[in-house]
Amino acid sequence: MLLTFRGQMQASGAQWRQAAPMMSALALLVGAALWSWWAGAWPSSLALSGLALLGGTAAVLWAAGCARRAQDQGQAAFHAFASAVVCGGVLSALIAVVQVFAPTWLEGGISQWIAPSGIVGRAVGNLRQPNHLSSWLMWALIALVPLAEQRRLLGWTLPGRAFVAMAALMVLGVVLTASRTGVLGIVLLALWAVVDKRLQRPVRWALWAAPVLYVVFWFLLSLWAQSTQHTFGGEARLAEADLSASRFGIWSNTWAMVLQQPWTGVGMGQYNFAWTLTPFPGRPTAFFDHSHNLPLQLLVELGVVLGGLVLGLLVWSLGLAAQRAWRVTGESASQGRAAVVMLLLIGLHSLLEYPLWYAYFLLPAAWAWGFALVSPPQTPPQRRRPAQRRFHGWLTNRCSSGALCWPAARCSPPWTTGVWWRFICPAPTRRP
Repeated sequence: MLLTFRGQMQASGAQWRQAAPMMSALALLVGAALWSWWAGAWPSSLALSGLALLGGTAAVLWAAGCARRAQDQGQAAFHAFASAVVCGGVLSALIAVVQVFAPTWLEGGISQWIAPSGIVGRAVGNLRQPNHLSSWLMWALIALVPLAEQRRLLGWTLPGRAFVAMAALMVLGVVLTASRTGVLGIVLLALWAVVDKRLQRPVRWALWAAPVLYVVFWFLLSLWAQSTQHTFGGEARLAEADLSASRFGIWSNTWAMVLQQPWTGVGMGQYNFAWTLTPFPGRPTAFFDHSHNLPLQLLVELGVVLGGLVLGLLVWSLGLAAQRAWRVTGESASQGRAAVVMLLLIGLHSLLEYPLWYAYFLLPAAWAWGFALVSPPQTPPQRRRPAQRRFHGWLTNRCSSGALCWPAARCSPPWTTGVWWRFICPAPTRRP
């Protein structure tokens, strides 16, 4: 992304002001990481890894803001980003179907490309966690909305039936994960249809139908499991005695640690060490290296003052992004709103787990945040020659989509490498 927009990286004063809350939060996290490393509490390898990830997050967020501020590149940039997320979601949904309905196919050499599920009757994709796969599929469903309104994917025009088929496949994938986070995501889609009345009517109806389709797929899978003597992970999930998976216990322990060290916290990256050595009555038997709640994690590691400040900046930045995205009108209006909904989804997931501690969630979230946080330019775009305009759109689309789709391409057998390369980066079409 930085190379694609290398000619337009000059930041304006407006962009600096609009991105200031988010950049300030990242700067405070960098300072906390440096302090924990300098004090000797955080090993160098972990500290350097965390600092590199925070720096990459800031760079991706800034590049997305530059793309948004560019005169005629913002729509193409988001189209490339959303197309890559959707392609990854479709491939992940196909992998989920194979993991549940044909797990024997994954024996042998193909397991190098498609990971077998370690949970009987539940899909994990190549992310190896049902909740992570569910959140990525939900991201793909959200990214599909602006693409469906434009009837375009990876720069190609597709019929509406193709988008309906992709959406149904990904909803099936969410059901196969049997993730409670996925249920929240499906409900969020319906709420989006209620709140955002500027969406096209067919798209709003499709969002309304998502919960119904989820229930239908769940019912059909239950019948399939009963008639074929297979295991459906959703039914096994409902039969669990502890639906919270020890989360209430770990949240109680974390709050007790906050009260013990309210001002300085236990130190960035020191949660597991402090929790392991602190005696608690009724300690959960499961192993935890995170509190499974983003606000609690910030408070326990950074202290109430610094953690509360970072949390406040994040909430303020999210509110600004939503406000600016909802003000935009025109063809690109749904793009900014879709980016905000993606952030809301990963925010809900962060209240129950820690997806933003993984780069494959953190960096796309940073891109969506940077895109929604910065207002698009108000001046009319400068006219370019048609050939130059087509080449810049082709370059943006293929560079961004190729970079994000490459991990998904690796999920395919080796003989499809050439097909993937021609799919991601075809030769530009000559037009009169």
